[in-house]
Amino acid sequence: MYADNSTMQCVSKCPSNPDYFAYNHSTLKGLCVLLCPIVPVKYYRHNLTRECVTGCPGPNYFRDTVNLVCVTECPPYYYAEVIGQICVLNCSANNKYAYNVSCYTTCPNNLNADPTTFQCV
Repeated sequence: MYADNSTMQCVSKCPSNPDYFAYNHSTLKGLCVLLCPIVPVKYYRHNLTRECVTGCPGPNYFRDTVNLVCVTECPPYYYAEVIGQICVLNCSANNKYAYNVSCYTTCPNNLNADPTTFQCV
């Protein structure tokens, strides 16, 4: 159960109006919060479960480090990096080729890897 300060009641899931998220920590257990904490650990809002999470559930959700939310599609100019389930500006050394907003080890769909731009063309 979580303490919902907007209604002053205990709830099993934090409300979406106002936009609250369940936060569990050793010092603050079972509390609905407007903003998920970022110190000492960065938490992300997961809209589906209405919880603050440190890692977004894969393989379909990625950590949007700009907006601090779990997303199925990364924001513009970011790529979905499967390793770490995170949105990145540049793909990692393991999945270094970018194509269609995702990072790949090898280019899909019979595309060629450009070693200069690290794009699939």
